Amino acid sequence: MDRTVQASRAAEQEIERAKAAQRESEGRFREIVDLIPAAVYECDKYGIIQRYNRRAVELWGRAPRPDEDVRFCGAIRHFRTDGSAIPRDELPIVETFAMDTGAK
Repeated sequence: MDRTVQASRAAEQEIERAKAAQRESEGRFREIVDLIPAAVYECDKYGIIQRYNRRAVELWGRAPRPDEDVRFCGAIRHFRTDGSAIPRDELPIVETFAMDTGAK
């Protein structure tokens, strides 16, 4: 077997090991996040919820469905302390994304 083929196979094996290590690390991270006694969720740069823990579901009173367009927060309605409704585009998290403060 020539060296090019050997090097290619070794590279493929290393890539597979790295992918497996990443999956394992992400699994551990999800377990830790689920154990945190606070609502935690992650949005992509468009505000689409990518991950959330069980405390977020408890806070929102529901789990977001993959087929719905719920951005920045899984709750359906948001209210100010005076009871008035907060439009989704005025949520503090939306303002954070709009300012691009680097909150990650």
